Amino acid sequence: MRSAHSLTLSHKRLRLVSGTVIGAVAGCNQKLTDLNLETNELGPGGANAIMIGINARPVLRHLNVSDCKLAGSG
Repeated sequence: MRSAHSLTLSHKRLRLVSGTVIGAVAGCNQKLTDLNLETNELGPGGANAIMIGINARPVLRHLNVSDCKLAGSG
């Protein structure tokens, strides 16, 4: 199976569960260097799950999580 260097999942309505899956997949992909998740609803929990996964593979150079509702309300 080939590993992707770049993955764009912007504007896909991704949420917490998606973040968990993306983190697991990103952690297994030894060649992923660019991950674009712009404009999704990951929230802090989804972003945390992604960070746990990509910490296993520190080759990621660019991560775009702009407009992913990361700040808590209130």
